[in-house]
Amino acid sequence: MITDEVYYLSRHGQIGSINEVANLPTWKRRYYLYKLNEEFEKQKEEIDKAKRKSSNGAASKFRK
Repeated sequence: MITDEVYYLSRHGQIGSINEVANLPTWKRRYYLYKLNEEFEKQKEEIDKAKRKSSNGAASKFRK
């Protein structure tokens, strides 16, 4: 839905105003959404990796 695309790109994509995003061609909006999703997935992976690393360190402290 175009409204959702415009909202997410204007809020998270830092592409421009709502009007600028709404006036982008559909293929370009979809490309930016795809790239934004990739970025969020990478951030999530890094957070999960950091959580696993910190939880492994905490567990080893209690074993001693």
